[in-house]
Amino acid sequence: MAHAVLWQNGIPIDLGNIGGDVWNTPTAINNQGIVIGFANTAPGIARTFEAFIWTQADGMKPLGMLPGDLRSEALGINEKGQVVGSVQRRAAPLPFVPVAKQQVVRHEPTDGAWFALSALRR
Repeated sequence: MAHAVLWQNGIPIDLGNIGGDVWNTPTAINNQGIVIGFANTAPGIARTFEAFIWTQADGMKPLGMLPGDLRSEALGINEKGQVVGSVQRRAAPLPFVPVAKQQVVRHEPTDGAWFALSALRR
């Protein structure tokens, strides 16, 4: 099993995984020590991946996806715990054709939901 690692004061901390056995990619950490990234979720299938969040209290948890998404990536986190990332969704319902469309999204820690940034307003 592949596990992500966080080095703290010269000591490796095992961040775990979310079900896959090929790879984990941490991409950011905030000042509270919350780590985000993405990892494969299906054993032996590197192309199936999902965004994750890791905290010392809860360990590594998947952040989920929007309906119709193929993959998600968490790419940045701020001090409020808001995560930005991207999702890939199927562009057309064609069987056996891996056509995907990329979209930038935000994950809100208060309700655990992803939002398409193009749909957000201040």
